[in-house]
Amino acid sequence: MSKKIEKKVEMSGPNNKKRPILFLIIISLILIFIIILTFWAEIFPRKFVLGLKIGNLPIGNQDSEKVKTFLDNYLAEINQTAPELVYQEKEFKPTLSELGIAFNRDKTLKNAFNYGRTGKISQKINERYTSLLWVKKLNIEMTFDEARLENYLKSISNSVGKKPVNASIKIVDGEATLSNPKPGYGIDSSKLKQDLLSVINNPNSQEKIILQEVALTPKIKEESVIPALERVLKYLSSSPIKLTTQKTEFLINQIDIGNWIKLEEDGSYLTASLDDKKINGYLKSVIEKVEIKPVDREIINGTSRVLVEGKDGLIVDQKKLNDDLKDAILNNKSSQTIEIKTYAAPRKEKTVFPPFNPSYYDGKYLDINLTEQKMRLYESQKLINEYVVSTGKWSMPTPIGTRYIENKSRKAWSDKYKLYMPYWNSIGNGYGIHELPEWPNGYKEGENHLGTPVSHGCIRLGVGPAEFVYNWAPIGTPVYIHK
Repeated sequence: MSKKIEKKVEMSGPNNKKRPILFLIIISLILIFIIILTFWAEIFPRKFVLGLKIGNLPIGNQDSEKVKTFLDNYLAEINQTAPELVYQEKEFKPTLSELGIAFNRDKTLKNAFNYGRTGKISQKINERYTSLLWVKKLNIEMTFDEARLENYLKSISNSVGKKPVNASIKIVDGEATLSNPKPGYGIDSSKLKQDLLSVINNPNSQEKIILQEVALTPKIKEESVIPALERVLKYLSSSPIKLTTQKTEFLINQIDIGNWIKLEEDGSYLTASLDDKKINGYLKSVIEKVEIKPVDREIINGTSRVLVEGKDGLIVDQKKLNDDLKDAILNNKSSQTIEIKTYAAPRKEKTVFPPFNPSYYDGKYLDINLTEQKMRLYESQKLINEYVVSTGKWSMPTPIGTRYIENKSRKAWSDKYKLYMPYWNSIGNGYGIHELPEWPNGYKEGENHLGTPVSHGCIRLGVGPAEFVYNWAPIGTPVYIHK
């Protein structure tokens, strides 16, 4: 009886009393952990939830700013180790950029940070526990530049594909034939994109991507070319066409028309039209043989004397000729004769300054050559004297043309320039012929200026020649100024 009592005492001793307490502590810790996990985003607002990965980069329980740096390095590493592309025995090593891939780091971080934070409370809790138990791997957000990927595939198309051949029309020596379409094959870009996404988000899954072929169907089928072929045959059957004038004839044959036909792809169809540029090029060669350019009538400046009589020209009505020719082809007017319409181009009249000729004027006259900076005195077509002069500088040029000596003064005064002009011969509008100028203080311009255009527009002569001209040329004497 006493032994049974002892056993009961032992079972209710100190150690047995501790077990419920330990159990309560464990349960409490579990509950605390569950609460922390349930309210993770609220407790740690700057950290990613536990168990998250971006690709192979663990980011769970990491600070968002640190993850940003980690992800930049991770993406840079991936960008440098683009997967190899394999087609049969050929290998290609493009960069991700060449394949049109661009990483969207900010969107990737946003998606990862929102995991376990958005949606209903049940969804948040489920995501937080799921990531802890099984590790949640999120994909890197990327964009594909379709045009860039297509350009890369085109660059290797000679090695990995064959372009389909559309149905077409060939025009050779005025004869049109139909070329049948041929199928081709190329790289399956959709499959390639899927493989690239898989390799980038699972870098250790495979090192190479096997390029898969896909059949490429011609865009333009045989039946889509028939309407264009019928139009081409209609154009060709309009030959021959004659272009005529009173003196010549031009024959347009089937080969010519064939060269003017423009074939263009328009979606899944082929179109045929006339190439205006080529037709205009042909007509230009015709017009050059028909037109006669007018020659202007040339009258010597200051006289009524005709230097060149000139002649009228002949101009082709280019628009009418172009319209008539296109009408004949478009409306199948076979064997049509088109008259090239022309109209007269009257000669024009212009005043010229020809090279010096001593027969321009009768009696006395002065000839001043601005280029040579020389004055020549003529009487009855005979050269009397020749002098070096100084005419107007470039900013104040001596006027060109025929003038006349209007009045004279042995020592004219210039109010504008405050100097004397000995042996002044006025030729109108403030211009004149005179000796080198003098100033009231007695200074006289040196003769070293003669032969150089430095005056204010007048014609300056040296000492001696100026007095001779003054005495030799009466009022009314013609002064012919030219270059």
